[in-house]
Amino acid sequence: MYPNLFPTGSTGPCQERRPRSISFKGWVRYCLLMKDNRFRDHHDFMFSMFNIIQRIAVSKLSRFKIRGYSFHGVTSDMLKEALQEKLDGKPISHLQVTQLLRKVQRIGALIEHSPFRKTILRQQIFGMITERGWPTFFLTVNPSDVRSPLLKLSRYNVEERNNLLKIIYNADNLTEDKLHSWMKYCYPGTHASAIECSNYFHKVIQAIIEVLCGFNYRSKTYSTGLLGNVTGHFGVVE
Repeated sequence: MYPNLFPTGSTGPCQERRPRSISFKGWVRYCLLMKDNRFRDHHDFMFSMFNIIQRIAVSKLSRFKIRGYSFHGVTSDMLKEALQEKLDGKPISHLQVTQLLRKVQRIGALIEHSPFRKTILRQQIFGMITERGWPTFFLTVNPSDVRSPLLKLSRYNVEERNNLLKIIYNADNLTEDKLHSWMKYCYPGTHASAIECSNYFHKVIQAIIEVLCGFNYRSKTYSTGLLGNVTGHFGVVE
């Protein structure tokens, strides 16, 4: 499938020679986090692997939660009528289709990034409002996770970052050569990979929540943050 990533065609999560078994998701994580960046920089690898992971999850969950008799009595005409009723904003008239959709919804709620998962998140928000009252603040955070200078700096070693800090601290004596050095470090020709951008996004959001809400991710406890004493927070990513 990817001859440039696997030139010998002898590697993968299902090798018999592997001394220790590994899940497909664990193998993908290993490929994306290894020192060799060919998997992270590939234009299609991570998206294809995500699609396969989603298909595996759907197959495993439906195997245990939906039986063959769930489809008894359900015809294609009934599904078409149910779809039209759904588009018209009307309740579904066929009981068999309604029961089948309930089982599909229970499975979809366990799969990340599915429409049914969003429904579960909304229910969790309503439950938190019922328990703790209406939220006081609504915040929208949009960090620059593609062209941020901090993200660019994270790609360099300690010595290179120290050289850049010297340039910044001596800004009063900034010369044209130092300015070119700044541009070299902050805006290199190569862009950060999607993995680096996602890690940077996660760390920035985590730091903002820790400062504003006083939430400690390690101990899962709250302390006094910039917004005062916070009893709870809920965050989602678009």
